[in-house]
Amino acid sequence: MESNAVKKYSYGFNLYANQYHLFKGRDYQIGLFHNFRFNDKLSIGQQINYEPFSNDAGFYDFDNDDIIFSRRDRHTVENIFKAKYNFNNKSGITFRARHYWSKVENNVLNNDGSLSPDPSYGNINHQNFNSFNIDMVYTLQFAPGSFINLVWKNAIYTNDADIQYRYFKNLDRTIGAPQNNSISLKILYYLDYVNFKKKK
Repeated sequence: MESNAVKKYSYGFNLYANQYHLFKGRDYQIGLFHNFRFNDKLSIGQQINYEPFSNDAGFYDFDNDDIIFSRRDRHTVENIFKAKYNFNNKSGITFRARHYWSKVENNVLNNDGSLSPDPSYGNINHQNFNSFNIDMVYTLQFAPGSFINLVWKNAIYTNDADIQYRYFKNLDRTIGAPQNNSISLKILYYLDYVNFKKKK
């Protein structure tokens, strides 16, 4: 469902559900988004996707020549904030911040189909993965088909076995982790071959 995107404030959502025969696994995807346009120059938007997956079964690890399977619960959250500001019809700034969080709680699948943190295998490692990215781009059109792009990128990645934290505590730990920043400049200049041919 989506409202009229022409209006200053627009919103929408989507819903997906699937059930699997194996272990009666259930997968849901819920997405919500909304956008607000202040004027012809400034607009902002936010989107959040949540995907809980219960009783997902799959490969976990190797134990010598044996393949270890697990049945797991996986929860994924994706949160995106974006903003756009146009100085005029030839230059503007776009900003996009994205946080992706996926945590997996594993249980070893035994030969008889039951689940356990198998003592003979050792500790079961859960997974807590985070990706936080910022992309900010200033664009200037200085001639027809010719652009200057100044880009700032920020990237943070964390991956550990600590799944106890709630969303905002987990986000705070992620932002505090080591990060990688980069700035790049791209110049694209359009050359009209027809003009060169005429001058020749």
